[in-house]
This record gives sequence, C-alpha cells and structure tokens, in this order.
Amino acid sequence: YDTRGRHAIPQPPVSATLVTLADDLLTVLDALRIPKLHTLIGVSMGGATTLNFTLRHPSRLAKFIACDFNATSSPANTQAWKDRVAMAEEDSGRGINALADRTVARWFHPVSMEKPELVKHMTAMVAGNDIQGFKHSCTALSDYDMKPDMPACSVPGLFVVGDGDANGVLVKAMEGFKGLLGPTGTELKIVPNTGHLPMSENPQAFWEAVRDFL
Repeated sequence: YDTRGRHAIPQPPVSATLVTLADDLLTVLDALRIPKLHTLIGVSMGGATTLNFTLRHPSRLAKFIACDFNATSSPANTQAWKDRVAMAEEDSGRGINALADRTVARWFHPVSMEKPELVKHMTAMVAGNDIQGFKHSCTALSDYDMKPDMPACSVPGLFVVGDGDANGVLVKAMEGFKGLLGPTGTELKIVPNTGHLPMSENPQAFWEAVRDFL
C-alpha cells in the first residue's frame, strides 16, 4: 500500500510520526477485514513502520521482516531529511527531480547503478512523490527510539540489509541492535552487492535471504 504522503496527505496537513504510520496500517487491515497478517515486510521508512507496528499491535501479525532501517533516529539524520525537503521545494517544487537523482545514487549499490532501466524506474518513482506529502511524512523519521520496547517483542522477526547501504554504515547499525529484539535477539541477513533497496536491486538474492524465514 502507499504510505501517507506518497500521493496525498490529509487536509489540513499533519506531520506524521512512526505511531501515525503504524496506526495507518491498522486502519488499512481493519478496512480490508484482515484479522492477522502472515508476514509484514517493510523497507526504509517501511522497515521502521514494520517494527513499530509489530511492537504496537503484536496480535495482528504472525511474523515480520524489517529491512534497511534504524531502530532510533539521530540529529544528523533529522537534519538530512530537512535538507532533502528544502531541495524538493526549490523552484516551486521542481527540485524534486534533482532530489530524485541524488536519492537513487545514494540508495543504490554501484552494481545497481549500472542497470539503466532500474535506475530510470526508481528515479521516476521518487520524482513522483507529492511535495507536501513528502514534507509531512518524512517527519516520521525524526525523534524516535524503538530500542527500549524491542526486548518485550513476542513476534518472530528477521532483519535484512544491503551490504552497501550507506557504504556499510547501516549494516553496523543493525548489527548493533539486532540482539535487542525479544528475549534472544534476531538474525540479520546481509544481501550482497545491494544498497538501500535489496529487494529491487537484486530480487533473487533478497528472496534467498528471506525464503527460509517465510
């Protein structure tokens, strides 16, 4: 499903939090009359939403896979999102096109950047974001910390990350908090030659990483 802000936002605009996004998903499940998910899978903001949803609504899913995300925000990341919003708003919103180019280059592993059709598709997807929606949804990645709640998690989970995400920085971050989940921690699967979107950059390698857990 499209998270809030992708194409539109409520009026008047409301700055989203991870709680907002998790409760949005609950609304979707209720509207579709889905009592319990087999597996919830999310990446990036969706990865953080996946973990937050699991912590808030554990009875609504059997297991989850959270990919390429951080369990806590940081001042540097918060500022980075503010800078991205400022770029998107430049030239009456046409700055989103320049942001799209930079975003895909930041997300993708060098191997993935050699796949022109994939780069073109993903760049168009980013450029298609609603500007105000982008502005009010990315606030969800500011000022949050799920680490204190992770040890009480009772739902089986798997963490996945591309080996080149943030030049390996996110691998270290996720290795640092994988042990906090539940009573014994969880496994972190590292997908080779991929960056921030391993399921798009190398679908087969991603499938191999998650198949047994599913």
